[in-house]
Amino acid sequence: MSPRVLLPRPDRTLETYQTRGAQTPWTKPDRPIACRVAYAAAHVVGDPLADVDPTTRTAIDWDATLR
Repeated sequence: MSPRVLLPRPDRTLETYQTRGAQTPWTKPDRPIACRVAYAAAHVVGDPLADVDPTTRTAIDWDATLR
């Protein structure tokens, strides 16, 4: 079964998207991961359903961020 993701629609509802094609399997590493690289504030969750222009203003989903 292909993975599914929920994508926001302009009317603020969510649409299920079914991925297609081959999925790359992930193998568990032999030892703990030694480092990670965050290219942005990885602990902040954006609100994809916010009524803002994401190119000029951002909206933070505080409930998800605090979880």
